[in-house]
Amino acid sequence: MSRGRPAARPDDVRPHRPRVLEQAGLVVTHLDEKGRRAAYDFAVLPVHQPLARGLAEQFAQFVGPGGTWRSVATSGWAFEMLRLFAQFLSEQRPQPQDLPAITPAIWAAWRLATGERQSGLLKFTAGFLRGHPRLPQATRDLIMRRLPKETVRETAYTAQEFDAIKVHTTQTFRAALLRIRANAEHLRRWRAGEFNEPGEQWHLGRLLDHIARTGRPPTYTAIGGEQRIRYRDTIVLGGSRADVTWARLFLTPREARALLMLMVCTYGWNASSIAELDVPQIVSGEDENAVVYRVELHKPRRHVQHRYESRNLTDWGASSPGRLISEAIEATAPGRAALALAGTPSSRLLVWHTRDTSAAPVNIEYAVTLDDLTNTPRGGHRRVPFGQGGIEVNLRRLRKTFVLANQPELIQHSRDTHDRVYVLPDPQTKQQAQAVIEAGVNDAVEFARAHFRATLSRAETDAADDTATASCADYHHSPFSEHGTGCRASFLLCFACPNAVITPRHLPRLALLHRALSDLRAVLPADQWLHDWDQHHQRLGGIRRAPDFTVTEWDDALAAATDEDRQMIESLLTKGSPA
Repeated sequence: MSRGRPAARPDDVRPHRPRVLEQAGLVVTHLDEKGRRAAYDFAVLPVHQPLARGLAEQFAQFVGPGGTWRSVATSGWAFEMLRLFAQFLSEQRPQPQDLPAITPAIWAAWRLATGERQSGLLKFTAGFLRGHPRLPQATRDLIMRRLPKETVRETAYTAQEFDAIKVHTTQTFRAALLRIRANAEHLRRWRAGEFNEPGEQWHLGRLLDHIARTGRPPTYTAIGGEQRIRYRDTIVLGGSRADVTWARLFLTPREARALLMLMVCTYGWNASSIAELDVPQIVSGEDENAVVYRVELHKPRRHVQHRYESRNLTDWGASSPGRLISEAIEATAPGRAALALAGTPSSRLLVWHTRDTSAAPVNIEYAVTLDDLTNTPRGGHRRVPFGQGGIEVNLRRLRKTFVLANQPELIQHSRDTHDRVYVLPDPQTKQQAQAVIEAGVNDAVEFARAHFRATLSRAETDAADDTATASCADYHHSPFSEHGTGCRASFLLCFACPNAVITPRHLPRLALLHRALSDLRAVLPADQWLHDWDQHHQRLGGIRRAPDFTVTEWDDALAAATDEDRQMIESLLTKGSPA
């Protein structure tokens, strides 16, 4: 049976209900913004009742209206942290009876007990207690002291490790996709009446139809009450194993986790945001050969005004940004269809089969939270099995690796967060600093060697003087042609001509040309690239890095490129001869 309930959409999020304190104020009920309910009984904490009530009152402030804990996953994790704190308090002599009895000495002992390796627990309890009005002022002053900076021990994966994870998850999910695609096509043909009864292909289609509707092949009750597949059906299916029965149409938990990891590797989104993704909407585009998906991302820890953001990803073919989204939708579509037939529809993108053989209506699950897919609690390392031999992948390290390797515009946070939280604290950053500096020096040398001579200016020039790549100040006195005659050089040489002037008006076409040359680099032999295109690519890169134009200005210009710009660049690269 499916778990939980479909997550609420951003436009139908329900507000927090007032807190409910029961049993003399020892039970706090949390109804989060997605309609999920959790009750926390503070009577189970090993502390005196007045202290347990004080903790419950403070807990209720965090889960109540205006509170910062908007998910039962967060409040559940917080309750477990308080359980550890309560256990510590119970071991103190004398044991504190209430919050006013938490003295500076007790807090100092707690600070020592948590140690450097549990700084997260210390920070949580500090943030939890400091706002309570009955906490002694001396204890509050001690809590408010700056805590030591946490030592970052969790490093990103190496490039080789990251590539190995991505290759393995790609292979795992790709095999599942091809299996589901082939069987879904067979089922479509059967339902269209393309197979003659009672042939083997017809019989296979009948079994697939049953699996699609119920999540399992037809069975009978054997002696002893065991559910078994009929022998003649196993002959058609190829056995009774999962991969030749229900897995013909549904992802296994292992394959769903592989898809989750592959999306982290590809897009760099938080694993929890991916697990809670709904099927993206299709946005109509001008190109009928491309599909544009609008992906709605939910960031529960952000302020309410910035908690939701959308990304448009286009699938125009293999290796395009939206191709993985198309494949994920295709691989999980039979699961959503089965849930709908069972009366428990879901709009979740990640759905999978539970491997359960019970007589439930349909054994398909979808993620309400990341916990459902990884079986790890909030605050844990979110480890998921990887390959053979009990190896696990740490999802936080996986995303960190992507973040460090990409610009913040591709991810879900600002450049300041990208540098301050991810890049600078990571030990690999220090190790790689020397190589980065050396690379920068080498880039500068290579740029100088490229002989860039065009003028970069923010002042507009006469559009009538424009060439395909710049504005020409003196068409009849080119360094590449005899003076007094018109310039006959390639437009790509405008970057090396002192008569050329590049203004913001030219950036869309130049940004498009830079990306096109980068694409050529991926498909051309290295020697041909170096001979024909490398120098032009360096000059364009120099324009992008020049202080005259900002990176944001360059990126905005690329998005503003017109069809005329695209036609001009295509003509320049296919009809023009590189110099």
